[in-house]
Amino acid sequence: MSPPAWLLGLRTRFLVAFLLVAVLSGSATATASYVTARRAVLEGAQQQNLDQARTALDSLASSLRYPLDQAALEAVVKRVGHRVGDQVIAAYGDLQAPKSGFVDPIPAALKRAVTGSRQAKWQRVNYAGLPYFVSATPVLRGDGLPSGLVVYVQSLLIAEEDYISALARSAALTLIYCLLGAVLLALLAARGAPSRPRPPLRGAQACRRGARHQDRGPWLR
Repeated sequence: MSPPAWLLGLRTRFLVAFLLVAVLSGSATATASYVTARRAVLEGAQQQNLDQARTALDSLASSLRYPLDQAALEAVVKRVGHRVGDQVIAAYGDLQAPKSGFVDPIPAALKRAVTGSRQAKWQRVNYAGLPYFVSATPVLRGDGLPSGLVVYVQSLLIAEEDYISALARSAALTLIYCLLGAVLLALLAARGAPSRPRPPLRGAQACRRGARHQDRGPWLR
């Protein structure tokens, strides 16, 4: 069964090609914009969390006296929590203050990564369907070596996730508007193109018949 004639027309092919290019280019642009904006939002929130924790710890590092006891850890949690405004846990050896403060235990992979390290570590996790950012900042001694004190800060990323969702909706709407504009432009550009294949000219048909008769010879006419 042959396809309908309108599917073979130049106008249809032109319209399909135009829309295909618009879909591919629009999708690529919208996706790239969304990914870039999402990365910027998350990295900004993470850097703010790390900077606040580091600033709070730098202000009290010189006042700490080692080895630390439970009371000292609780004082660290209170001071850091006042500065960052998030959930804070301080760990030193086998001691921890408070005993439980996060909605979920500190990720084991994060604990291993920060143990003996001089650099802050972080991890994004999901607890009960909610996004969290957990940072682990080691406190260094005066000689630059790890003191064994690590401060964990847990921040809820609800505001950031809401903003990212709004970005996704905006990207989808932008793509839809681009497609609508592409359809209108394609229709305008295709107005002059024939909607179906045009039949051969009568003169050309007559020439072809004459050529066939001449090939057969006069006795076959």
